[in-house]
Amino acid sequence: YGASTYYNISHSGRYIVFAYDKNQIGIDLEKISSWAPEVMQSCYTQGEIAYVSSADGEVRDRRFIEVWTRKESYLKCLGTGICEEMNEIDTLAKKARLPDGKACYIQTMHREEYVISICGNGGEYRLRLVELQECVKQASIFLHRNLKIYVNRNRPNQPRSL
Repeated sequence: YGASTYYNISHSGRYIVFAYDKNQIGIDLEKISSWAPEVMQSCYTQGEIAYVSSADGEVRDRRFIEVWTRKESYLKCLGTGICEEMNEIDTLAKKARLPDGKACYIQTMHREEYVISICGNGGEYRLRLVELQECVKQASIFLHRNLKIYVNRNRPNQPRSL
């Protein structure tokens, strides 16, 4: 009680990613696709544009998506989502600052043809691949142990454990 849990979700293609922490957190997942110069011009800083543009072909496409997922995970960590000032937020550094001055860390990982970026002020994060069946099993165990549902109409404030 009193302890908050922050979480964030993203999906792309055949994957869903879920991140949670006791601190603010944002996560983004994107399948690598062709770069979009018009998006870079309106959403990327000059440094990010130079980073992406200095490569060709598949490397350029991967860098474009890396920067995008880093930006989106940062903005989701802030709780703002996509905003007009995206081209003022430089996400190339591993360590950035939240508006309140706290340090936040942005990590980027690759899985097959996908890029995942996670941003939070809780330090380093680790990624674990879990099949959906395992998630459902773990959720069922958690709910069975911890959830009380108020459903008794005759005694409205009497919890019923599952």
